[in-house]
Amino acid sequence: MHYTNFTGINFANSNKKKKLGELPDKEFINRRSVLTDLFEISHVKTIFHIFVAILIVFSLNTIVYDIINEGRLNLDFQLMHWALGKFPKVMALWVCMQLSTLIVVYPCFYYWATTRRPGKVSWYDWIAFALFVGYQVGFLVLPLYYVMEHALPPASACIITTEQFLHLKVKIMTFIFTDDDTSTDDSLVPDFSKYLYFLFCPSLIYRDSYPRTPIIRWNYVVSNFAQVTACLFYTYYIFERFCVPVFRHFNEEHVTPKALLLSVFGSMLPGTMVLMIGFFAILHSWLNAFAEMLRFGDRMFYKLLGPKNRVGAMTMVFLISAIFHEYILIVSFGFFYPVLFVMFMGAGFGFIFLKGVSRSWNVFLWVALFIGCGLLMCLYSMEWYARQNCPVNSPHCRPQFMSYPHHELEPHCRPELISHPHHEHEHHCQSDGLKKHQYINI
Repeated sequence: MHYTNFTGINFANSNKKKKLGELPDKEFINRRSVLTDLFEISHVKTIFHIFVAILIVFSLNTIVYDIINEGRLNLDFQLMHWALGKFPKVMALWVCMQLSTLIVVYPCFYYWATTRRPGKVSWYDWIAFALFVGYQVGFLVLPLYYVMEHALPPASACIITTEQFLHLKVKIMTFIFTDDDTSTDDSLVPDFSKYLYFLFCPSLIYRDSYPRTPIIRWNYVVSNFAQVTACLFYTYYIFERFCVPVFRHFNEEHVTPKALLLSVFGSMLPGTMVLMIGFFAILHSWLNAFAEMLRFGDRMFYKLLGPKNRVGAMTMVFLISAIFHEYILIVSFGFFYPVLFVMFMGAGFGFIFLKGVSRSWNVFLWVALFIGCGLLMCLYSMEWYARQNCPVNSPHCRPQFMSYPHHELEPHCRPELISHPHHEHEHHCQSDGLKKHQYINI
């Protein structure tokens, strides 16, 4: 095959042998995802049923609470409505991002590949490469400006940043720079249909063709999307019952080591449940639904593949992943607070070098995971409400809640009303003898 990529080199049947130490190519075969196989085991299926039962209990708890305390059923889900707010603006930006990859990237790449002269890299190639870099910069900056300009709430901003960075930027670069040695196509550029399929299939590795399933099981698609919806409500109940009630009154008292410790331990179970639910909803149910609709055969989305003894490769994977996750949180929350990055590249990266097979080691890893999730939920929640309830003029890179014991938590700066994530409240802060009239929308 004769694909031309942005290195300016024409790869002609370049089925070269791998050098010693090189990572093997990804091999796509028809196979089910890990959880799909595990759910065939009755004991594992029982654990899944336990989580379903907990969701039902959460729902009943909310219904009974509303009936007894308010005398009516109040299913407004305002916290969810706020977190996913301004959805039409999100979809408008998503459509623009998709169209740019379809009507800008592929036609320009096709024109360059079919008009360049074979041989060494020329000024024509460097101009094309500069234009590609400019497009990538614009694709990073413009959506970010749009999110900030329209003040998209956290969940909506998370959708944009995830789609922007992972699904489109990474996939575009993969398509441009990948040479598929397994292809028998003699054309210079893959067909548009192959490019379009790659943009939506659940894979970050480009191939001209993937293993396909014979039919689409629409009942399986509906089942997976139903699981995603259930996970969304599950997360709502966890935040509504275990996170918001604890941290929304944060500005009423000083931050003490005792309060911080209690908050961390109180956040461990909710934080771990959010992590597990997010993993199941996105990496299993969502990807399986799209894989089934596209008849994508290889469902091994989240299994660690390749050699595990290359420190340099693992370090780069962890670093890129940590930066990507931190970028999402910065844009979603609107502040820089690199707790996740430090834990990702600290304890998280260190654990991959520690080996253990005993039962006690497995229990220790789970305890460490629970503690880490509790720290993340507690610290990010505290910082969020600290910045919303009574903002201070400290540097953006400094945690706001650390400023409170010295400034904003004194009696002269008390919000008259405690804000809630789905209401706009007015409060007055008295600072240095001056009243600051503010509106907060958390």
